[in-house]
Amino acid sequence: MADLDDLGLTALGVAWARAAESSRDDALFDDPLAEAIARIRPRGSEFGGDDGTDERGSAKIRAMYDWIVARTVFLDEVFAAAVADGITQFVILGSGLDGRGFRLDFGSGAKLFEVDRPSVVEVKEDLVAQSGLAPTVERRVVASDLADDWLRALQGKGFRADLPSAWLAEGLFVYLPDELGLRVIEGITAASESGSRIGVTVRRAASSVVDDSAADPFADVRKLWRSDVDVAQHVDAAGWDCELSDTREVLAAHGRSLSETDGAQESATLLSGVRRQRGHGTIDRS
Repeated sequence: MADLDDLGLTALGVAWARAAESSRDDALFDDPLAEAIARIRPRGSEFGGDDGTDERGSAKIRAMYDWIVARTVFLDEVFAAAVADGITQFVILGSGLDGRGFRLDFGSGAKLFEVDRPSVVEVKEDLVAQSGLAPTVERRVVASDLADDWLRALQGKGFRADLPSAWLAEGLFVYLPDELGLRVIEGITAASESGSRIGVTVRRAASSVVDDSAADPFADVRKLWRSDVDVAQHVDAAGWDCELSDTREVLAAHGRSLSETDGAQESATLLSGVRRQRGHGTIDRS
């Protein structure tokens, strides 16, 4: 099996967090692929046994764990709303080791397109094979770097721009250079019929100096973060009516209070949007 580079390893960290959440008695979701990945590729000793579920654990780890759980639930709901709308095309950009294709109900006749770099796709498909899990939807894997002509590759797998679609960009834009991030937003919009849905995570790089000590096992991940352009503003301007939420609001809606952290959650935003045909939209920041 191919190995993951530093960027690819961030997907492994997300899978570990989702596996930890799935094991809780009060889990907000159940991710069998993440649990299988955690068995096949267990967390290293650098995590010191702290998976984020222990209230007494590191505040930095807990903050990251809360963020991953909240964004997972939020984006699941974006897809659920699309299913309710009758949408049958679903796309995950920078899909990493995402397990939605093995746990969500996409409805009859749906297709899920998972787009990521060839090296990440190779690792994921090997892990999927080892897991023995069957998908809940027709998966179409698109091995393409977003710096390349990913939209052509997507269409080559059967995606139709003349039909409504639902898009997720989870934990993506914070790793992209500004120009590439804007091109991705433009590409999504160009391929989205009126009524399409989008879900995006926006997390600005921390302004403080990154702590690369053993106390923060996510330090290497944080070093990869970029201070992005205003993704929410650009998505709205591109032609989407958007609403914003955050970690605290999402978890509270599901009966879980946010643990006391060092304030890291303040830099995280969750965006959902619906494609409009023309005119100007408004971001609901309430």
